[in-house]
Amino acid sequence: MREINKDKDVPIEAIDLPLLRMFYSIILSDFEQNTKKLGVVNEIVTVYVPDLAAILGKKRNLSKNDITSIIEKTSSFQTIYGVIKDPDRPNGIGTAVPLLVWMGYDAESNTIRFASPYMTRLIKRIYNVSIRKDRKGSPHLKKDGTPLLEVSHSYLIKSSIVKERNKRAVEIVMVVVTTIEQSGKNTPHLKANTIINRIPQLKKTYDDTPVKHKNRVLARAFKKAWELLETQTNLRKKYPDIILPDPNNLQNIPTTSNIDKLVFEFPHS
Repeated sequence: MREINKDKDVPIEAIDLPLLRMFYSIILSDFEQNTKKLGVVNEIVTVYVPDLAAILGKKRNLSKNDITSIIEKTSSFQTIYGVIKDPDRPNGIGTAVPLLVWMGYDAESNTIRFASPYMTRLIKRIYNVSIRKDRKGSPHLKKDGTPLLEVSHSYLIKSSIVKERNKRAVEIVMVVVTTIEQSGKNTPHLKANTIINRIPQLKKTYDDTPVKHKNRVLARAFKKAWELLETQTNLRKKYPDIILPDPNNLQNIPTTSNIDKLVFEFPHS
């Protein structure tokens, strides 16, 4: 993702990725419902503000300040665009489209409207490649005529995670849950350094922090992440015997001296 206005760049650590994921989930849900019922995709999504507030961890009966805050958060992504690469043109720059377009707030219906050309394109592409097909390329269909799909998204992370203030910890949770889901019957494992390299905000903060304070950055992010695996995911519902890192065990917190060697495992049956 990139900033459109080059005279006013947005630092990567300032982008609220958990909030963006929440909007992605809203657009995905709207896409899935409309694809099944109507076979069409809404380019503009309308959300009832109290419902959005509940997802954000706020009370449904919002004050004017709360509504203003939600409007500001939603419209804060206006100047960012996303790039979708064309697999047939791997050396091309890809298609650049707006990330999230603010369409306004309606006081009478108490709703906000927004669009995401980037997320909509991405969801359509994921949907198309997840359709199960036979050897001739024809889709396998359910009884209702809709195509059978491969699993393409994880639903193990609670939407309430978006209200967490420690965004670096939230991003660690995203990386870990994705790895667990993709590991199948194998034991999921991740190097500490691999996790950091997959999270641009955490890596930049770690790289820019003086050596004497780097361990503090790591401790704050990873300790909270291990807590969130228990409180903000449904991992234990799907994997009842999974072993997750103990946030109070210092051996589960990377340091500058072991960041390249420490490997986290998440065994389950």
